[in-house]
Amino acid sequence: MSTNSHTQSFLRHAIGAGQADLSFDFASAYIIGIDSGQPITVLAGAMAGCVELFAKESINTVADLKGKRVGLRSLGATPHVLVSIMAAEVGLDPNSNALSHSFPMIF
Repeated sequence: MSTNSHTQSFLRHAIGAGQADLSFDFASAYIIGIDSGQPITVLAGAMAGCVELFAKESINTVADLKGKRVGLRSLGATPHVLVSIMAAEVGLDPNSNALSHSFPMIF
């Protein structure tokens, strides 16, 4: 399994397992986990039904992301840019921490 495939697989299960507070990916990546009862909430989407922001049950709005761990595949990629825009829209600073690797990103 390549690193990218391993990262994708990890991120799909990280929220339901409590290893990440939120992540950004295509909706299809989370359907099985949601359907099996994992504690995952859909917060927002960049393209309704396609790219969504998923979080654990205790996070109900994008503003609730303050201080939370974000699972991202890589910095600078489209998911990173879009989740940063969503955070900035509600007053969170996506550049508040020096990031040395792609997981976790903390607002």
